[in-house]
Amino acid sequence: MADEVADRTDPSPAAADEPLLLRRKVQYIISIIALAMFLVPLLFGFLGFLITRTWVGAAVLVGPTVLFAGAMWGQVHIGVWVDHDGLTLRQLFRTRRIRWSDVDRISPATEDWQKYVGIVLKDGRRIRCAALGAGRGERSARLDPYVRTLNDLFSTARQRAD
Repeated sequence: MADEVADRTDPSPAAADEPLLLRRKVQYIISIIALAMFLVPLLFGFLGFLITRTWVGAAVLVGPTVLFAGAMWGQVHIGVWVDHDGLTLRQLFRTRRIRWSDVDRISPATEDWQKYVGIVLKDGRRIRCAALGAGRGERSARLDPYVRTLNDLFSTARQRAD
């Protein structure tokens, strides 16, 4: 299953008015499948309640399933949103907004020991993009198209600011 950078990778100023979503489609599809798999026990918990008329059996199945489904729902929405103002990094428990004026450079996954594309701020901090990471045993070079797209959009935003 091949990764695609995004539907729109045109870094022109007119195209940057619409937010661009960058994320690994493989991670997105795996999250959807896991979410569907763990909703099955929820159904069985409901059926167990209907058959036995006790809350205990249903709660044992439904409680952990609802918690895990919530985590998977968050995983499905992880991504990097890019627009003319900057970046929005949506992670599992946190959303960060970074203005283009605060960005020093986009760092490739080869610079990170966990193989995540990063945003280096002008103060020297490096923020990982959770949606743009290489999996175990996967070469970080597969993330180069994402880095090129982010760099193109960053250089366009910098030229507009000058």
